[in-house]
Amino acid sequence: MRRQILTLILIAAGLGTAQAAEDNVTVVGGLDFGFKDMRLDFASADDVFNPSFVTINPSIVLGYKSFYAGLSYDKSISADPATGLEPASNSGFVTDYSRTDSTFTLGYRLNQSFSVFAGYTNGASKITVTTAGVALFVTDIEYTETGPFAGVAYGKTFGDKGTLGLSVGYAQLDGELKRTVHRNIGTNFDVKGDTTGLSYGVTWSGPLTGSLGYRVGLKATQYKTKDLDDLTERYRSFFLGIVNYF
Repeated sequence: MRRQILTLILIAAGLGTAQAAEDNVTVVGGLDFGFKDMRLDFASADDVFNPSFVTINPSIVLGYKSFYAGLSYDKSISADPATGLEPASNSGFVTDYSRTDSTFTLGYRLNQSFSVFAGYTNGASKITVTTAGVALFVTDIEYTETGPFAGVAYGKTFGDKGTLGLSVGYAQLDGELKRTVHRNIGTNFDVKGDTTGLSYGVTWSGPLTGSLGYRVGLKATQYKTKDLDDLTERYRSFFLGIVNYF
């Protein structure tokens, strides 16, 4: 019973499971590596920005009886730069990309299988385009989503083999798109718009040894900002990691 309860809490908070302690207060730390595929596009644009990258995600959760609170920080650690040639100006360019997400989650267990959760998230995609032609200049583009979210999680334990976890969340965020062109070439702007987001996740987790456990899973997220020409950001992630009880 105790293991099922804490497993459900950790699924909703974004962690996996391991052998649970017998007291009411539990602290769990986790470290995941994610392999993400991202897609960023506008409704009226023909081009799609579609980088792939690797992330590292440390996290910590404090559980007390049926309540829990969690913090996580997800940061890209590698992304292959894109290169190309602008036909109009015959200028070469290199595009670099990075992504960070910070999330705070509060939740409550309804029963052995379901919990509800809510929290606050801040995500930022940063793109740097370096163009070399008649002149060398750099363009910085940043798209951020900040605001609250809520959702529900479900978990089913299969004895000592492991636990299957499912979660779905909805976010109502503030979106902001900034473009800064250095050396005064081009147009700078900073525009904002209301953003909605949906995320879905499936996780399989199980014990390794003692207080140490593992997890693997898939997650899909989509953000759309209608005020910014239906700017849509989608990404899919396959992740794996370990958790430990302290």
